[in-house]
Amino acid sequence: MAFDLPVGLDYSFGADMSEEDVVHEVQFGDNYSARSVSTAQLPREVWRVSWTQITYAEKESLKTVFRQSRGVYGVNFTPPQAGAAIVCVVVQPSYKHVGYNNWDVSATFRQIFDEE
Repeated sequence: MAFDLPVGLDYSFGADMSEEDVVHEVQFGDNYSARSVSTAQLPREVWRVSWTQITYAEKESLKTVFRQSRGVYGVNFTPPQAGAAIVCVVVQPSYKHVGYNNWDVSATFRQIFDEE
């Protein structure tokens, strides 16, 4: 089950994307471990996006989705200039009051895959 972001509330320009390899690690004890990279998947996309100068109601609608997903459940996120949404978990949402009924919201969207 993946949650949807509020309809009609587009994030501001300047989204930042990075990539992370999906690494599996097994701890054996005595500080020994084995790590492997998943070769079946491309690196996961990590997006940091912001919504600037949005209203209190818009901020609350985003916060509701972020709280429902709790950093565990997927959120459908469409990257800039992408044709399709990717499923992500939301981490590190932040909210800044910048003026009367004006808020800046930012969050990190980390792509997830079914096998994780």
